[in-house]
Order: sequence, then C-alpha cells, then structure tokens
Amino acid sequence: MLKKYLIVLVLLALLMAPSTLAQADKATVALLRFGERPVFAAIESMILHMLQVYDFITTDELFKLEAGEDIEGENLNVFWGDADFDLTIANTMVAAALDRGADVIISLSTPVTQIAVNTTLDQDEPTPIIFGMVYNPYQAGIAQSACIKPTHVTGSVNAPTYEEIFRIFQIQYPDIQRVGTVYNSADADSVSSAEALIEIAEAYGLEVESAAVIGFSDLRPAVQGLVSKEIEAIVLPVDHTVPLGLPIITQVANENLIPIFHADSPGAVAYGAAVSAGFSRYFAQGLSRRDADLLLEWRA
Repeated sequence: MLKKYLIVLVLLALLMAPSTLAQADKATVALLRFGERPVFAAIESMILHMLQVYDFITTDELFKLEAGEDIEGENLNVFWGDADFDLTIANTMVAAALDRGADVIISLSTPVTQIAVNTTLDQDEPTPIIFGMVYNPYQAGIAQSACIKPTHVTGSVNAPTYEEIFRIFQIQYPDIQRVGTVYNSADADSVSSAEALIEIAEAYGLEVESAAVIGFSDLRPAVQGLVSKEIEAIVLPVDHTVPLGLPIITQVANENLIPIFHADSPGAVAYGAAVSAGFSRYFAQGLSRRDADLLLEWRA
C-alpha cells in the first residue's frame, strides 16, 4: 500500500473479489474528486483508459465517461462526484455515493479520502477505497504507516522531493536570504508540505515567514502580509487552495517584484511562477513499466 502501484490494478482485484461481486451482478464504481483541476483530470483519464484496456468498459463508454457522463455499462457501472472544493458538499457527495450502492470509491484528494475513510469505518463490510492525489496519508490520518491502515483502504501517493526542488530554486536565485510561504491550515497536505519546505529552507540557512489561510478570500491579505515582512521570494507548497489561487498570489507578488517558487508541478510557470518543479506525471501516476508500455501500445 501507498507505493506507486497501479491504482486500477488494485481496483480490478477489488472488483473481482467475491465479497464485492456478491453485492450486484455488475460492480459500481464512484469516482469522487474534490474539485475540477487538470491534475485530477489527468489521473481520472489514466483510470478510465486502464479500465478500457482491461475490457471493463467499452470505447464508447470511455468517451462518455471522459465527457463527464455517468454510465450503466455492459460490465461496470461508473458515476462521478465533484465537491467543487467545498467540504460540506464533499461530505454529502460521499454519503450519496454510498446510498447509490458504490462497491468501490476512488477518491481524489486528501479531504475526500479522509471523509470517505471516516464514513466507511463503521460499516459491517466497509466499502473499498482507492485514493490518489494524496501527499501525506499518515499525517492526514488515512493510515498510520504503509502496513498499518484500514484493510479496505489503499492508494498511491504523489510526493515531491522537496530537497531537490529547493536546490533548483537556489540555483536560480542564489542570493535570496528571506522567503515566505502560504499554506491552508485546514488541509493536511498543505500543512505537511509547508512544514517540509520550512524545514529545508531553514537547513539552507534561510529565514522563513509563513502565512496560514483557510480559503481563497484569505490569499490576498496573506501574501500582502508576507510582502510587508520584506520577504525576497514566495515558496508555495502542495495543496488544493494555492494552485487555484495562483493568479491572486502572482498579482500581488508581481506588483512587488517578488519571484514565486512553486513546488507542485512545472506547469505552474504558465500561471506566473518564476520557477516551478515537482511531480508532473499525473496521468502515469502509479503505472509500472509493463503497464505503461501496454498503455502506450494501446493508445498508438
């Protein structure tokens, strides 16, 4: 568990388990995401393509699912859920998925996974949960370790190598001595990521100022507060608030000629980051070489 094994192969094993298949002639899969982001779409696309490769869905069903439609397929039922980055909606979404008879939940993001795990713990036969787009499942309470966790929960982790990433930042801006970071105090991924960045920055002898937010409306005053503390750069962690609020952050930073370092994915440069590095192969997250070759052969 928690190593980068192929998510869908685990899904297939769960779908073929007698305890799962006994509930219905066709298994039902709920794809639940915290909101609409390109990284979620990439992981979802990989899951759907692998289901098609292994003949769990047809090509026509694949096209419908990629268009955001639910399907009652020949071999598998699949439906979507989107919380629009709202925790209240996320709770309702998970409950609704269970009410619809989901045999397997695929949860994308730490908040949705936390809710799904907590909701299913008291079930007599807990609904299997497969998660993705989770940075630190241990700090989030999803698992205690790779081997100590609820038996119905598994998944894959996207874990940027912050020390290597920070080294790239320093190569580009070697004279910077004081940096600031913004994180979402209600997001376990964000807190864990910010702590890792601060620890590494301080190990490099840098002074660090941090600002906690709980939503998009907090971002502008938080960044302005960092600017008032005479920071020389902003280092952004992995979470689900910062990427969507990047236009706000970059506007304030650019007005004050402060570079932004993003530790999530290289694509952040297109949204205003001066330097960005991190985990980017979301479509292939968890793919082994053999499965990647199979997928590439099929796509060709």
